[in-house]
Amino acid sequence: MHSIAKGIVSLVSDFYFNRSLIDLYIAPSQFLASLLSKRYDEPGRVCVVKNPISGITHAYREKLDIITYFGRVSEEKNLQLLIKAIPYILEKRDVRVRIIGDGPDKSNLIKLAKKLKVVHSIEFTPFVRHSELSMQIADAKIYVLTSKFYETFSLVLYESIMAGLLPVVPAHGAIKDGVLWLNCGILYESENHVDLAQKILDAIQQYPVYQAQMEAAQKKIDTELTVQKYTARLLEIYQSMMCLS
Repeated sequence: MHSIAKGIVSLVSDFYFNRSLIDLYIAPSQFLASLLSKRYDEPGRVCVVKNPISGITHAYREKLDIITYFGRVSEEKNLQLLIKAIPYILEKRDVRVRIIGDGPDKSNLIKLAKKLKVVHSIEFTPFVRHSELSMQIADAKIYVLTSKFYETFSLVLYESIMAGLLPVVPAHGAIKDGVLWLNCGILYESENHVDLAQKILDAIQQYPVYQAQMEAAQKKIDTELTVQKYTARLLEIYQSMMCLS
């Protein structure tokens, strides 16, 4: 359904663009802006306005060697990649993995964890409300994202940093864009579970060093991705478009 909906939106967008009814595309990431510029061969009609980040609470607990994921547990989230990385991590360090969420791929992940003999190191936690999530993840050091999708903004990247988690994420799409813009996080080669394992080990071993990056990124999010600045930028764009019409 998600792919069908995206296809319909694309068709509608093309319909209006081809009839010169769209003055400007607003994209939440440089990655998406680049795609739109190539698609319509009109780079001057695309601008980047990052989504605002607000309402994320950060609970404080002692940080342990815990790797966490929170979100939908479905095939496109590609969490099997994380499960496959765990044996390589456990060879060098005793860690816990906490997967928070529900979805159709959960039973497959449990089967894979049993097959690889790592189920003892994984906590499968049901979905929790957003208000309760901060305490569930407060003692974790690392947030791992394994999504196959390139994303258009990757809100969870910003949420994880604001929650005090160092993100280890695939080097593609808007996810990579976010890491480079924030100068925070560790990129691994997409679909490579061995590289993922190595980057997680590096993140845990060098966690105190990366904390300074996270603090700087949190300040950048707090100052640059506010609702007020987002609203002001949109109004500025709309007013400029009205002046041209």
